[in-house]
Amino acid sequence: MTQLDHALSVQGLIMRMTRLDNLGKPVIDPEASYVTKAFVSVSFTPEYNEGASIQTVNASGAKCLNYKIPDTLDSVSLELSVCAPGPEITEILAGGSILTATIGQEDYNTGWASPKLGSSGREDGSSGVSLEVWSRAAEDDHDAYQLPYWHYLFPKTTLRASGSRVIEAENAVANTFEGNASGNINFGKGPDGNWAWPAATDRPFMWGRVAEDDLPTTFDYVAVTANTP
Repeated sequence: MTQLDHALSVQGLIMRMTRLDNLGKPVIDPEASYVTKAFVSVSFTPEYNEGASIQTVNASGAKCLNYKIPDTLDSVSLELSVCAPGPEITEILAGGSILTATIGQEDYNTGWASPKLGSSGREDGSSGVSLEVWSRAAEDDHDAYQLPYWHYLFPKTTLRASGSRVIEAENAVANTFEGNASGNINFGKGPDGNWAWPAATDRPFMWGRVAEDDLPTTFDYVAVTANTP
């Protein structure tokens, strides 16, 4: 295989969240996905189980066995922060329910209610959400000439609202979420059929270089009409 270039990932551009059914497939629904540019950061941390060291010493004190069991990937923790506490983003990520109000002849999403105490929070019946993030692929002082974007995928996540929500004079209320990512082979090619590596979705996170036509162009709620294995 030939290395494409030495481009790095910079500037988060777009984030897409998609509801998953109880099999892990993208839910077919007019409001199954939500696409936004209004996020501050997405961070993920692989957590490993450290393998034990097995050592045996002979009668002279020298090691006759010095074996290290390999470390294994145990989980992947996620934390993300968004710009504004919109009810749509909060509900699709953390569960709970959206509060609505009628203004004139139109119904509007005007607030959010947390999950009930003791509940998992997924009142929409979903088993979690997939999370996708696009960033620029940059090399030296320019965008990469070929495949100029990175596409990050977490095929299944379970998230919750996190951090202290402080209502005060000088700062906006925080809007952060945290949780874990896991593999989900039933994510397939994703909500729009564009994910090029469906066989890799049994892993908790992955990324690949993509062309501009891979990026979503419709924002806010986006319908999912098929889930392609």
